[in-house]
Amino acid sequence: MGKKAVGLGVVLLLASAAWALDMGDKAPPLHIAKWIKGDPVDPSKPDGKTTYVVEFWATWCPPCRQSIPHLSGIQERFKDKSVVVIGISTEDAATVAPFVAKQPKMDYHVAVDDAQKTSNVWMEGVGGIPHAFIVDKNGVVCWTGHPMAGLDEALEGIVAGTFDMATAKKITAKKDELQKALQSRDIEKILTVVDELIKLEPTVYQHYDLKLKILNYKKDTTGIVKTRKEAAQAFLKAKAQGALNNLAWAVATDDDLSRRDLDLALTCAQKAVDLTERKSSADLDTLARVYYAIGLLDKAISTQQEAIAAAAEGQKGDLQNNLKFYESVKALRAKLMRSGK
Repeated sequence: MGKKAVGLGVVLLLASAAWALDMGDKAPPLHIAKWIKGDPVDPSKPDGKTTYVVEFWATWCPPCRQSIPHLSGIQERFKDKSVVVIGISTEDAATVAPFVAKQPKMDYHVAVDDAQKTSNVWMEGVGGIPHAFIVDKNGVVCWTGHPMAGLDEALEGIVAGTFDMATAKKITAKKDELQKALQSRDIEKILTVVDELIKLEPTVYQHYDLKLKILNYKKDTTGIVKTRKEAAQAFLKAKAQGALNNLAWAVATDDDLSRRDLDLALTCAQKAVDLTERKSSADLDTLARVYYAIGLLDKAISTQQEAIAAAAEGQKGDLQNNLKFYESVKALRAKLMRSGK
């Protein structure tokens, strides 16, 4: 009954060594052995209107599998804004095709690399997968990083024409600095650099998530409560739906009851649900969890039923388990009230 926050492993991937393919470079051609899903496309041949998200992944990679619904959501969200998402694997078609066929929702282009001719160029110097690139309508690489840490915000700016390449390069340099601090296990340095990243990217949940992990390690309850409030203010101001959802779940499920600000969790969860017009099963699932934490079992159950109705087939299992749990708690409460115990 939980949502997984992106942890230190992802942060390490965010700040790998200097990449051969950098922001501002022209996108290299795609050399594809087979398109498993979607018609052939090539970001290196810009048409003046299409923006591409190119992700490198593999079927054996757990973080890659976790990013699939996220990328599907991006494709759905930006489908009317000439955005095309492409997932490229270096595995063979016999491995990739059955995997894709079994996915309940992998709604974007999927391709198999041609003898690594694509990945050898695009991914040179990159430390791991999944790893994504955004290529603008002019065929220029504008962003590069982990697909679940900053891609959404960058893509929004690129599509809107408000993306700042200079700031993006500062962010990349700062992430390199964070990498070094993480490797040296310099706690105070990590906190300093993360605070600088938060100033540069105030709506990226992963920055706050790392800071909160460090504060938890330091047993700084006051700092955790303060940071969560600052994060909520930034997310609410920017209408950052995904970040609001993540924060609400983290607060509502915190094992330390002294840090459970349920008023804050409810505000964030309700806003995330409103932003998605009650159509996102993940956001509804979080709101139901907040209602449960507050003790509003009827609202938790009805909201969880909404979440199940909004979910795609194949993605209802955990949601249904959550519903059964809430219903069992309600039944037990009724039993205890009848018995007077």
